[in-house]
Amino acid sequence: MKTGPPQAVSAPSVFLSYSHNDQLVMNELTRMLAPLQDKHKLDVWSDQRIPAGSDWRAEIDHALNSAHIAVMLVPQCGTDIP
Repeated sequence: MKTGPPQAVSAPSVFLSYSHNDQLVMNELTRMLAPLQDKHKLDVWSDQRIPAGSDWRAEIDHALNSAHIAVMLVPQCGTDIP
């Protein structure tokens, strides 16, 4: 049986993928998820967290590979393809 202080559990990470044409939808989603992020219940990641001048492809690969959940925002017109 383990003893000692409980270990911190990290919040599930959510990777958000979106077209920059859907920036308003993305902003609304992150606004709705903010209370969970503020309470450390979720760690929401989008390309807005990529530092300027960094290797953006490596940043995205790392975030996607370590995510528990991936959310893809797809424009409605993209679902009309037969």
